[in-house]
Amino acid sequence: MFTGIIIGTGKIIDIQNDKYVIAPPQEIMSEIQIGQSIALDGVCLTVVNFNEKTFSVEVMPETKRKSTFNQRNKGDLVNLELAMQVDGRFDGHIVQGHVDATGEIVDIKKDDNAYLMEISLPQKIKPYCIPQGSITINGISFTIANLKKDSFVIGIIPHTWKVTNLNQAKVGDRVNLEGDIVGKYLSRFRELG
Repeated sequence: MFTGIIIGTGKIIDIQNDKYVIAPPQEIMSEIQIGQSIALDGVCLTVVNFNEKTFSVEVMPETKRKSTFNQRNKGDLVNLELAMQVDGRFDGHIVQGHVDATGEIVDIKKDDNAYLMEISLPQKIKPYCIPQGSITINGISFTIANLKKDSFVIGIIPHTWKVTNLNQAKVGDRVNLEGDIVGKYLSRFRELG
């Protein structure tokens, strides 16, 4: 389980078949272990190999179909989050690392010291979205500032802009979306009646 609080970005330095080699910030390498869950752009993956400077994960075809990993290339930056520790702070919201859909960035504009980003809202996750509710974008915990019919807007503070890969995003790019888990359960309970 994750919280959507990004610790930094890692660079994809190699892709061979379905194995991705990531160079993370060096300060987290001491925490990396084989078998560990780690979120890359909001996708929960398993560390399968590591050395003093990099770690590797394997990405299944299903993950590529549901996320932006089918568009990732060598040199791309990915947001990184280590799994939540039981004795740690819970600063974001409950994030599973299970991408529900991808959305397209519709607009990005500066708003004083922050940025506003509008993202298309796929039908699949509409039931889980409410104004001022939580949503995960590329693994980052956000609050929906404005919910529209087919899109939503988030506000990005300067710190988040600086330490995540959203500062490289442009209109037309696709991002990974994970709906709020509480909304998913409530929607399922309503379905079952």
